[in-house]
Amino acid sequence: MAKKQVSKRSKSVEKMCTSFMDLHRQGYSIAQIAKKFHLSTSTVYNYLDKIADENHTTRELLLSRNSSPHSTTPERESYDKLIIEKLFNELETAISITKQLLNELDKLLEEE
Repeated sequence: MAKKQVSKRSKSVEKMCTSFMDLHRQGYSIAQIAKKFHLSTSTVYNYLDKIADENHTTRELLLSRNSSPHSTTPERESYDKLIIEKLFNELETAISITKQLLNELDKLLEEE
């Protein structure tokens, strides 16, 4: 009679294995993922082949770290808007001065 193979993975390991890809895509490092699930980094490394196989990828790609998306704060957005407004105003001033110089140059050329 064949014995049923019982999974010896802990609940933490199971959760880590199912959450790994999402966390990896968000830019978490292996050390951060291990810490999140209260596991050693060695444990996470030991399961990378299995995680890679289950997700149709390679261990090497899992070892690379994705950058996480950058978020901006309202303060940063406000600062960016002020900079854009300042640049726009400076551009308008430069255009106005250029028009005045061209008009003066036209007048000088007409006098000749």
